[in-house]
Amino acid sequence: MRKIILCFLLICGVGFGANPVQQDSLKNDSARIDSVQIESVFRTDSAYLTVNDVDAIANKVIEKMKQESKEKIVIMTKKIAISTGEIIIGVLIFILGVIVGLLYNMLFKKLKEIECKQEEDSSRFSKHLKQMEEKVDKMAEKVERVKKEVPNDVKQAVKEVIVKEHSITEYVNKKEVHYEPIKENIIYAKPLGNGNLKATTEVSEAIYVISVKKDNTGKFSLCENEDQKKRAIKNKDNMLDLFCNAKGSSIGAKTIKNLNEGEVRLLENDIWEVIRKAEIGFIKE
Repeated sequence: MRKIILCFLLICGVGFGANPVQQDSLKNDSARIDSVQIESVFRTDSAYLTVNDVDAIANKVIEKMKQESKEKIVIMTKKIAISTGEIIIGVLIFILGVIVGLLYNMLFKKLKEIECKQEEDSSRFSKHLKQMEEKVDKMAEKVERVKKEVPNDVKQAVKEVIVKEHSITEYVNKKEVHYEPIKENIIYAKPLGNGNLKATTEVSEAIYVISVKKDNTGKFSLCENEDQKKRAIKNKDNMLDLFCNAKGSSIGAKTIKNLNEGEVRLLENDIWEVIRKAEIGFIKE
């Protein structure tokens, strides 16, 4: 009797604590127990269950409860495993997100620094270019100013030179130059490149002979030395053209004939100015 009461209380407790599925299972077990009791009653023709029947029913109920507990434990283990996997995946995703965020932040800062540096370099280059342009403009202005000033300076310098030349000329013209009169005599002279004659004591250098008068003037003609005449023919441009008016061609000429004397005047010591050229003629025979 004590076992029957315990079995009944156990069945009631399981019934109240189980979920709808378990309650349905318990109902089915109760129905099976009732059917077993009915079958046992019909088999034994007795109105009461035996102790062995109650023990069998209790054992079945306990086995059923153990099996359901195992199934619950398995289901809970699977759910925990699934939840753990989801948590791990979430943690990995979170860590990956943090890493990506850090990398993006570092990359963004690096790009920002590069951009700032480029802007700074561009600003510095623009400033330097502007300074260069200003220097070029100043140099261009200076060049223009110099271009304008140089002609004026040159003109001014030329004017000053002209004024000085005029002053010197006027001074020379006003100044009375007194030369010591020399006696009329014969001197030898060699031609100069400026058209004047210079007195020389070397007869071999002389090309002309000057007959000096007392008033520091004189007449000149070619030396009668044939070697000197031939030398004059060879150097016609320097020795004859500036001092003589020639008749005939010097090409093939053998000697020179004096036709008329020229006139000179004394400029300074040993320098004679040709006033009138002498007249000569080239002789080919």
